[in-house]
Amino acid sequence: MNKRIVIIGGGVVGLATAWELIKRGHQVQLLERNAEPGSATSFANGGQLSYRYVAPLADSGVPLQGIKWMGKADSPLNMRLKMSFQQWRWLLQFLRACNSQTNKMNGDHILRLSLLSRQVMQSWLG
Repeated sequence: MNKRIVIIGGGVVGLATAWELIKRGHQVQLLERNAEPGSATSFANGGQLSYRYVAPLADSGVPLQGIKWMGKADSPLNMRLKMSFQQWRWLLQFLRACNSQTNKMNGDHILRLSLLSRQVMQSWLG
């Protein structure tokens, strides 16, 4: 059954999702707030496809490093701390995941997803 689907965001993920859904026969409407697609999060991505390089952010050395990163605009972990239950809950869950065992498990999951992504990309390119 063909569906009408709205996708929010015209970056790499939004466009790829729209393309796959159109190929499957669905009607797709893509919403992008900027004048050109790919001009927000996907801007200056460089187009590098590194399927086997996966590294979950949560790792055993990150809590201490995270304190050093705080307040730096270009850090991979930049947060504005608030009195928000959701934010503090997320932070606690993140800290619990900062261990070698969880990092390996998450890395394995991300690698499987990445390799699936590579298969899809290869099917698109023929």
